[in-house]
Amino acid sequence: MSEYCAAKAALYAYSKCLRLELAPLSVNVTYIMTGEVKTNGTKPSQFVMSENSLWNPVRDEFVKEQVRSARSGMMPEVFAKGFVGRILGVRKDVVWVGSRAVMCRIMGALEW
Repeated sequence: MSEYCAAKAALYAYSKCLRLELAPLSVNVTYIMTGEVKTNGTKPSQFVMSENSLWNPVRDEFVKEQVRSARSGMMPEVFAKGFVGRILGVRKDVVWVGSRAVMCRIMGALEW
């Protein structure tokens, strides 16, 4: 999970730098902050915890979150329409789209 979070943070910072560097060339850069989207990568069977994992004490919560995420995620077609609708509208530096994306935005603004 730490690698995933670090990669997302790096991409966000990279998009901010690109936005500044490419603005004089009239190139817009938008970072997409996704919520939950149902994909093959979010299927519960995709992530299996080994029996000797240090995270075994939270295994039940881990599995419960996988199932919840797989059920509540936005369908890819709905995500694509929402994404295109936002990206083609008024120019924005960051676009939030996907299930629970608004909640993540609010929590991020409150610096939880």
